[in-house]
Amino acid sequence: MSALGLDDSDMIVANYIDVVQAKVQVNADGTIVEKMEDVKTKKDLKEEYGMKDHSEIGKEWYEQMAAWEAFTVGKTVEEVQNIPVKEANPTHQHVPDLPELASSVTITVEGYQGVMAKAFENATK
Repeated sequence: MSALGLDDSDMIVANYIDVVQAKVQVNADGTIVEKMEDVKTKKDLKEEYGMKDHSEIGKEWYEQMAAWEAFTVGKTVEEVQNIPVKEANPTHQHVPDLPELASSVTITVEGYQGVMAKAFENATK
């Protein structure tokens, strides 16, 4: 999910992104075993998400997302879409390739750029 705050010149003044990766157990009849209120977002999970041990910068997902969100403030959505990316490894093919993000954001950002573009499109209709 993405929520953007924009000023009159379409500069980002606030950016909020969160993700749910729900692993939901379903009965044979199609009913969901786990209640949706038991499903947490990545920001809700914080350290429970378990990325810190696998991160070369030692940061959890919510910490990296906070850095990404802060970095996008003061930019246009178009500028965010044009941030150079690199392939860090086969599962991380769109990692920001900017020195100012090297120590704070190693997550793949193309999906976040995409939801930001959709949020911008919806906001400016």
